[in-house]
Amino acid sequence: MIRWLLLAIVACLAPAALAQGYGNEWIHYDRQYWSFKIWQDGVRRIDSTALANAGFPLGSVDPRGLQLYARGRQVPIWVQGEQDGVFNAGDFIEFYAAMNDAWLDSTLWDDPAHINNPFYSLYNDTIRYYLTWGPPGEASRMASHSSANWAAYTPLPWCWGTRLLTYPNYYQYGNRKNDASLCTINEGEGYSNNAPIVAVTGDLVYPQQLNVAGLYTGPGAPPSTYHLSIVGLNNPGASLCPDHHLRIQHGTTLLADTVFLGYKLIKLDLPVQLTSSDVPNAVVNITAVHDLGCAFMPPDYLDATALSWQSMRFPRDFGLTSGTPVEVPGQPAGDSIHVAFSMAADAVVYAWAPGGLHRLLPEYVSNTDHVLLPPSSQDMRMLAVRPANMTPVTSLQPVSGTGFFPDLTSGLPDSALVIVTHTTLMAAAQQYAAYRQTNPHNRYNTLLADVEQLYDQFGGGVRQHPLAIRNYLRYVYDHAPSKPEALFLIGKGVKAPLINVVAGDRGYRKDPVASAACLVPPIGWPSSDIAFGLNLTGDQPAFLSVPVGRLAARTPADVLHYLAKVDSVESQPPAAWMKNILHFRGGSTLGEWMQFNAALESFRVLAEDTSFFGHVTKFTKNGTAAIEQTALDSVTDMIANGVTLMTFFGHAYAGGFDINIDQPANYDWNGKFPTIIGNSCYTGNLHLFDAGSSSEQFVLLENAGAVAFLSSSDVGLANYLQQYSRDFYQSFSQVNYGKSIGQHMRYAAFNQLNTGTIESLNSAGTMLLHGDPTLIMNSPALPDLEVTLADVRTIPAQVTADLDSFRLQVVYRNIGRGTHQPFNVAVERTLVAEGVTLPAMVQQVAMSHFQDTIQFTLPVNVPAGGVGINDLHVRLDLDPDQIPEIDDNSNNQVTLRTVIASGDLLPVEPYNFAITSDPAPMLKASTGDPFAPVRNYIFQIDTTDLYNSPIMEQHS
Repeated sequence: MIRWLLLAIVACLAPAALAQGYGNEWIHYDRQYWSFKIWQDGVRRIDSTALANAGFPLGSVDPRGLQLYARGRQVPIWVQGEQDGVFNAGDFIEFYAAMNDAWLDSTLWDDPAHINNPFYSLYNDTIRYYLTWGPPGEASRMASHSSANWAAYTPLPWCWGTRLLTYPNYYQYGNRKNDASLCTINEGEGYSNNAPIVAVTGDLVYPQQLNVAGLYTGPGAPPSTYHLSIVGLNNPGASLCPDHHLRIQHGTTLLADTVFLGYKLIKLDLPVQLTSSDVPNAVVNITAVHDLGCAFMPPDYLDATALSWQSMRFPRDFGLTSGTPVEVPGQPAGDSIHVAFSMAADAVVYAWAPGGLHRLLPEYVSNTDHVLLPPSSQDMRMLAVRPANMTPVTSLQPVSGTGFFPDLTSGLPDSALVIVTHTTLMAAAQQYAAYRQTNPHNRYNTLLADVEQLYDQFGGGVRQHPLAIRNYLRYVYDHAPSKPEALFLIGKGVKAPLINVVAGDRGYRKDPVASAACLVPPIGWPSSDIAFGLNLTGDQPAFLSVPVGRLAARTPADVLHYLAKVDSVESQPPAAWMKNILHFRGGSTLGEWMQFNAALESFRVLAEDTSFFGHVTKFTKNGTAAIEQTALDSVTDMIANGVTLMTFFGHAYAGGFDINIDQPANYDWNGKFPTIIGNSCYTGNLHLFDAGSSSEQFVLLENAGAVAFLSSSDVGLANYLQQYSRDFYQSFSQVNYGKSIGQHMRYAAFNQLNTGTIESLNSAGTMLLHGDPTLIMNSPALPDLEVTLADVRTIPAQVTADLDSFRLQVVYRNIGRGTHQPFNVAVERTLVAEGVTLPAMVQQVAMSHFQDTIQFTLPVNVPAGGVGINDLHVRLDLDPDQIPEIDDNSNNQVTLRTVIASGDLLPVEPYNFAITSDPAPMLKASTGDPFAPVRNYIFQIDTTDLYNSPIMEQHS
């Protein structure tokens, strides 16, 4: 019941305490702090025993300087016996403490006015309070006010009471379109009643009972006020016509009749005249009126709404019980206000007067407590409580074990990779940060923070509140010498809300086991990591200020396995395999096959052009048939050889994609771990408690799988997936070639963030990167022309002297950054036996793709010879050297040694032109090429060297 009072008390704190600042403004890093947890409203006391047991330095602290902080600002306290400057054994600290509610959640909504249930936090009921000390003049204290002259004032006959009913039962999605919703929390979203108010064919009445015990109906009794907060749960009118109609009545009195559209949040404050017949339970009837005729809705349309909270503020008597909050009506005369009630002689009264919080001791006369409240023309909140009903605080801990907060605000590095992890993963995360800061391949300054520290310093003391991470990132963004490059969350995240009870869904808000598994929380719903870095300045157009990635590690081993994979990928030298990209097309209908094929083709054109110069191979599946074995074998071979990017476009299920390949553990990756883009639904959902997403299955494997996985954590709508991936391809292959995956995500998200539709914003916010956002997708900074011996061959393979000419075919490639700049390909021929090098043959070429082929035609015989050993020396861009390259000498030239065989038949016995006296000699000859094919040879013998005498003979 007292939650309404808490909301009013802290209204001045939220969201101003953190929304405009960063949340750490209250911290003095040179002071010590002791923390304790609050999860229920009420008055608390801390005695000297509790402080001593916690190691608080009572002997050296002047109690007049004690300070208590919560929600980012100082809490007024009462320190009994502080006047002597010593905290004695009987002294105590007394204060009003409030459990956590939605005060910090407001910035997560698209509009704070859309908070449907301000009494219930989306993340945690518990909040930490912090005790410290400083100069006495800085300490906030409750004021006191004497009640000795109470008899001079007439006691008030009534005060305001409030009966509050909240419904944190079920998390409602809010506005969705094509099953997509915003990652920020939008109107109609949040916790509401799991018993909706519905009408399908006719009107249905839903009576609401609110206890109004103590109702005052005497002279001067004002009307009561019924407050209603209700949200639409559906949109049968498709945003084209009103589709909800509610009528609210008290007895026969109509309080309100409202018609509204879709997922709107309705807040009503309705005057109600209660009578004694309403005691103890006033009944308000909410009727779902089924009478909205609309051409866009069927006659049996479903009208569904749900209560988020309701309350009755009513005049009541002063029959107070200890701890019951009330409001005392303001008095215009400017005099002290006399309140009389019967509780006990030791009752303590708290009054939230315009000048601050007062602690008052009533005069107890004839079993009645008389107290004078300070003058106020405004309604004043009041709480009477007995010391026996004050809750002792018995467990305090020095923050960080020493009492000192680690200063997360000093020494911020330039252009840092900000890493946020959990205490249990800190040692492994430190190794990762050290690697990223020192490795020669992709070096960044790093800034490492423990998320548990962020909850204290930037999260208002609310554990697992994601704004702690966003506020810290915003602080670094605003105060570092140069903006951070990326945010890397190292730790498993679990979504906060429980969405599907039937399916055994788990969310950390209400599930202690899921809470323990959530090491680094996501933000918003649908759960997002990208939203941590969105629009940190609040400027337009919308912008991914800091790209975000996550490693969903549960154990330190997960982190170290991932580090080994990153090191393996980043230490690979430039090679032809790095241009390999695999496309996989799924789908279940002809229309989807055509759409997905067109999308992948548009990606291919981008990947093979401009700068990346990729080599794309596509695999498809039609219907329910599996991928053909020959295709699977090709996938196996290509993965073993090395692939930079694998892109899927199709449907997905819990275990993977509808175009399924083998389990990642079954491939030989050989240290060449690719990036994967999954264009499908839910494959990137890293925030499930039980099921490992496809993303986790690929990335968390030791020495196998992917080094990064980019995919949607929510519904994937094909058009928006295509747009995002197309822009991502354009970024890595053209616009932002050579930059990190995070920069490509920033580029891909920009158009969708500024399109403004629910679907596009959902797509941009739920494309989650499982991996380090500073990774670079095998993108060398310079071109690197390459030719190998296997790329050079003669046509025909065996050149003989009986040919006029032969061709030399050269396959050459650029394994570095793509360039269209022309360069020369030269072939220099050396006749080895003669020791003669012939002038080079040169052709100018310009590459438009990763690999190309050129042919040279060479004569077999030249004046200096030709038959025998020939060295054919191929050079790329060396005649002259025109293109700056990674390697200008070793991999862009090669020598092919080939033998040009004679096609002649050489006389052996007798030798050519020999004279023999043998009238019937045996003629012997040898071919110039021992591997020559079978041919018909002619032998001639004659008495003249002209072979034209009458007795010349020839045989074949």
